[in-house]
Amino acid sequence: YRLAVTSFLCQPWSNRALSFDVRQQYPVEFKIGEYALRIIRKRLNVRLPAHEAVGIAMAFINNMADSDSCEVVKEFSADIYDRVLEESTVAVENRLGIQVDREGFDYARFATHLQYLFNRLNSGESIVSDNRKMYLSLKKEYPVASMCADDIASVLSRLTGRELIDEERLYLMMHINRIASKTR
Repeated sequence: YRLAVTSFLCQPWSNRALSFDVRQQYPVEFKIGEYALRIIRKRLNVRLPAHEAVGIAMAFINNMADSDSCEVVKEFSADIYDRVLEESTVAVENRLGIQVDREGFDYARFATHLQYLFNRLNSGESIVSDNRKMYLSLKKEYPVASMCADDIASVLSRLTGRELIDEERLYLMMHINRIASKTR
């Protein structure tokens, strides 16, 4: 047990972020990975680090995406997401008059959030929350970040045919504000 915790704590932050992302986006595959670790421990008496569940989950995820028809859909979706990310980044840069550090942590979190948002929009899933009041408050307090979120909403609408609700704009505003505060 101690080895697994130590191993997890010694992982680079990006690996922990991947672990979180896999748990959130692929919960079934992650549970299979955890189950596989338990089987390995019981049957082979080998204790692998807990983060290996992510690797096992990734093997299943990659295997599912290997079919030809799935590959075409995946490539098409990836191309659209790449356009969404690039056009959204340019919109933020133009609106704020800044150069975004595309290698920085804050941009990585922005890109990850945009990926979650893109996936939710494509699956027809939306956020259910009670944050409208917070959105309206932050929209007044941070009008430029709000305009950036509107710009990104336009990009997403044009490229996916889906509209953003206010709560989704709220989360975009928070990421935009974080990026902007790091470049000043």
